[in-house]
Amino acid sequence: MVDDLITKSTPEPYRMFTSRAEHRLVLRYTNANRRLGSKALACGLITEDKYHIMAGQTKAIDKAVSECAVSVAPEHVNKQIILSGGAPIDQKTPLKTLLKRPEFLLSDFNGLSISPPAVGEPYKDEVLLEAETIIKYRGYIDRSNVHINKLIRSDMVEIDPHFNYNFVVGLSSESREKLCSIKPETLGQAMRISGVTPADISVLSIFISKHDRVSRET
Repeated sequence: MVDDLITKSTPEPYRMFTSRAEHRLVLRYTNANRRLGSKALACGLITEDKYHIMAGQTKAIDKAVSECAVSVAPEHVNKQIILSGGAPIDQKTPLKTLLKRPEFLLSDFNGLSISPPAVGEPYKDEVLLEAETIIKYRGYIDRSNVHINKLIRSDMVEIDPHFNYNFVVGLSSESREKLCSIKPETLGQAMRISGVTPADISVLSIFISKHDRVSRET
């Protein structure tokens, strides 16, 4: 929220929408244990016993994802595939490949090639849902993680507070105006300014690199 208010010109009262959350694909309630469990324990928000339960869920998810790499024979799954409205297979196929079809759920194959999650109720459904989500959206999640890492690296590139954007050749007029007005502290913050395009960031990144190299040499 603070980042939005600083880097985006918000001319009206700020509204808290989930659609405004950055990297929504990796912010799921089913992976909250993995993302926040250790932090919650360190802050005293949960007990050791609760943390061990959450860690057990995480291990069960990883185990389920790993087991879905096994190949299944047509005679074992075609009946379920047809019932789900999908096209039957004619050769052994990795279960994770079948799960990428929109008509299939991991629960449809529970007990066929994967063992039931070794967690108590009501966590079994959450474990299966998170394992299924990881498999179905692996490509998108990996792409999002690449973008996140890029932002982290960009946030480490500091920009001189007295940097003059008017000298950067190739910036669009809108980007130059926004950058001069907001004066981002890092390249990552500049990337999140509304109206600053990826092409402008590329130009700015090259210019900053040259500027820093010249400053070190002198």
